[in-house]
Amino acid sequence: MDKLILLCSFNEIEARLNEGYKVISITGKVYGNYLKKEEVKKIRGLSTYRSYYHERARDFLACFVLYSNELERLGYERIRNSILEASGESNKIAICDKNEETDFCYRYIFADFLLQNGYNNVVIDDAVMNKQKELWSYDVYKARGHHKIALETIKASFETANWHFAKTMPKNPHSYTLRKEFGNDGLFLSIVKHIRNFGAIQIFEKQIYRTLTIDNYQYWTMACDLEDEDCDLINKGEIK
Repeated sequence: MDKLILLCSFNEIEARLNEGYKVISITGKVYGNYLKKEEVKKIRGLSTYRSYYHERARDFLACFVLYSNELERLGYERIRNSILEASGESNKIAICDKNEETDFCYRYIFADFLLQNGYNNVVIDDAVMNKQKELWSYDVYKARGHHKIALETIKASFETANWHFAKTMPKNPHSYTLRKEFGNDGLFLSIVKHIRNFGAIQIFEKQIYRTLTIDNYQYWTMACDLEDEDCDLINKGEIK
């Protein structure tokens, strides 16, 4: 029979350890002022540091896609073996991440992955799971809406924009145009909203980008620009 697995936040680390559970972080190293955090084990190769800006922007859909992709990359057998190795002789395991159940958290994605692969001895709260699944599909950029700008207006603006080649990223050849050179701040931000609202989610070098395809080019913004109004550049890459 599979070992018992509970879900908890980092705030519960000490309590679970005192109850005899082996506590395992499923998001990498435990940062922050948590009691007994040095006793927490980790799953090798699994972390969420690349989701930092997506979390800050509350782009939970991107967080879900990235984390799910990492779970699939590692594979169920490797993850299961890591859990068993980290738990040692203990038959009680608590997997944890930093967020509370009232907000988006990774442990329910992890638990769902285990359940989908036949590891059934996982204790979950069905109401919380349903809430988490709602958050997994939450697209913050679609929730913000867009300005219904015409595609022809976007194309004409891009044709006259000043594009700079990104010299520091030769492995990902692309160009960018700057907001300060665009000549129309409102139009620039409307295009940003359009890209983020209608762009398709793509993973590149373990980062999420929403790319809008127009003719033979793809356009995207940066996740570190949390609000649409923070965006100072738009990227362009040729489709080959």
